Amino acid sequence: MNIPQLPSDDTLASNTGYDSQNRSKLIPSKYSCKVDWLDFTLRNVAGPIEAYELVNCLEISLCRNLHFCANHAAFNGITWDGSGRSEDGVLTWYKAPTVDDCGEYVAGSLKFAFPGDALTPLISERLLTFFAEMGDDHPIDCTRIDIALDDHEKFIKLGKIEHARRGGHFFNCSHSERISSKRRGEDEAVTIYFGSRKSDKRLRIYDKTLESKGKVFGNRWEAQFRRKAAGEAFRFWCTEWKFSPSTVSNALARLVLGIIDFRKRGDDDDDRHRCEPLPWFSALIKAVDAEPMRIVVQPEEKTMQRSINWVNRSVASTLAMIKISLADEFLPYIERMVTEGGAKLSNMRREVAYLTGQHELLY
Repeated sequence: MNIPQLPSDDTLASNTGYDSQNRSKLIPSKYSCKVDWLDFTLRNVAGPIEAYELVNCLEISLCRNLHFCANHAAFNGITWDGSGRSEDGVLTWYKAPTVDDCGEYVAGSLKFAFPGDALTPLISERLLTFFAEMGDDHPIDCTRIDIALDDHEKFIKLGKIEHARRGGHFFNCSHSERISSKRRGEDEAVTIYFGSRKSDKRLRIYDKTLESKGKVFGNRWEAQFRRKAAGEAFRFWCTEWKFSPSTVSNALARLVLGIIDFRKRGDDDDDRHRCEPLPWFSALIKAVDAEPMRIVVQPEEKTMQRSINWVNRSVASTLAMIKISLADEFLPYIERMVTEGGAKLSNMRREVAYLTGQHELLY
């Protein structure tokens, strides 16, 4: 990044406790930004032979051995047919093609998880080249991407961020918290969170020097994108690299700073445009040269077809098992369950049901 010098005023923090001359030899710039975790899945994998071919292509691209075996079963939320692990911690899982409970063919898939230590700048560039070469034959779904923006000189004090959090001087998320921990003989480690554990977007800010035991200097702003937000962030990363490789770091920083918007709130003032940005946050944006870009994911519309698809996919086999067990008592059980469920039906779900004609449903 091309980073201008930050102004020296009382809104910015000096980095005490470290020799600045020694630091300048170790740190190439005051700020850096990179992908620090990546989960993605390759779809439409025809079988084990193609799985080995795809893993081999990735190994050649990365110059890494992933130690993959298509029949080495593993469990990671679900049971996978194959798995692998490289020396630097890259994990691979393979799901063989199958037929679902409705008799429909489900193609196989390969899932990969890259931890931050394995995502060096060179590996990230090779990964982006691999993604570009995949084309349409094997769609790529990204389910999680973490982006780390490091403030190497600790210009923005954690105390200022916590003060803004406690005062509610921020927009873009409703949940925030401060968590501290301390081990015997070590300084207190504080992490400030914006966004809940279950949200698609979450930002955590902490002292990376303490967390890494001195291996990395600075405060880290770490953005985590999951599900649809991860897909949007992933596509943005790939697109920016394709058209402007030299500014990818700035583009990633835009995503980190887009999660949160620090502004001075008045009493009960929910209009961000009437609230002035906090000076230190404006200074950070200017220093990093990355105008915040907020990823907004529209909630998926609730439809009757979605509900039917979910029942077919997730409940059909369980109902079949219950039917075998209950025999003649199965239909009375279903009637009783539906009656009890109807009493709890929300107005929104009721409206969806009434507005959906029978001819619209797909079986």
